[in-house]
Amino acid sequence: MSSYYDVRVITREVENIREYPDIVPLVVPTQNCWRKLIKSEERFLRNQLKETELLHVNFGSIAIDLEDIVSRCAIPMTTYFLGVDASAALTDVEYRTRLKNSKFAAVFVNSEDMKKRLTPHLPPDMPCFVAYCGIPLERFPFKKRFSISDGVVFLQISRLTPKKGIEYTLKAFKRYVGEVDSRARLIIAGDGPLRENLIKLVSSLELSEKINFIGSVGYQQYIELLKNADVFIHPSVTADDGDMEGLPTIICEAMACGMPVISTRHSGIPELIDDRENGFLADEKDVDGLFDCMISLYEADVGSISQNARKKVEERFDHEKTIQILAGYMKDVIDNWDCASSTKKARLL
Repeated sequence: MSSYYDVRVITREVENIREYPDIVPLVVPTQNCWRKLIKSEERFLRNQLKETELLHVNFGSIAIDLEDIVSRCAIPMTTYFLGVDASAALTDVEYRTRLKNSKFAAVFVNSEDMKKRLTPHLPPDMPCFVAYCGIPLERFPFKKRFSISDGVVFLQISRLTPKKGIEYTLKAFKRYVGEVDSRARLIIAGDGPLRENLIKLVSSLELSEKINFIGSVGYQQYIELLKNADVFIHPSVTADDGDMEGLPTIICEAMACGMPVISTRHSGIPELIDDRENGFLADEKDVDGLFDCMISLYEADVGSISQNARKKVEERFDHEKTIQILAGYMKDVIDNWDCASSTKKARLL
């Protein structure tokens, strides 16, 4: 985005900052950053907005909390809904009411499915645009997979939370090891609140020697995992509290690396995976369906699936293309805002 605008980033935490040397974020060191910002540091934010032409906020729930402050600064605000803010959060009556009365200059979502779900909760005249989250293709080298044989290595990388569907990965893998490939292995990278429960499930399934929980990984180890594993699995589900994915970027990254991906018909995932053409889809929470996807790899043209996966990401999820689309939408917002000047370079927050 810095290729199009003078951008300043305000955030509450920073990860992998070395991978983005051009960004120097302003970190607000509070445990509950945004609420404290709103209640006791309004002056701070308003000072940051003095020379700003557009405030762009990731997560609609945060944007809702900032709306009153930003409205007094007489600048447009856009927001990007990414998952929980367009799913579980909508079960809260107050949140839905505030959304319905919101005055965002525009709303962005990361899938057509999310747009369909969110639009009824927005003011009828509010612009809502699909802007996919792209990935930097140069960071994810393509390695064509040609076939699947015994000793296959499955990989899931995710937060260990309900919507990631890890328990269904484990149960499908149990059947796969018992009926198809006794030498298969499963690597699960990531951490989260379900870790202990999942480890107990692995033990009860008698899979402790086949499954390796390796915890959180750094960027280089992450790339090596994508490079060396055979099949990526990410069976997203709708959690009991309504929490849903948007369109998981990690699936894009695995496909860019040429990995056959097994996932679910959940949220925006079918906008990325074309079943049996560049990956495999099962229904949510369908262990038998996931198992069928696993054994289908033996009969599939894995080389074509691998190539098609990379091609799909190149065509629709290359970050150079997606950033250009998002920047164009933002330019329209600035140009059509009553107080915005179209004669000077925009500064965004």
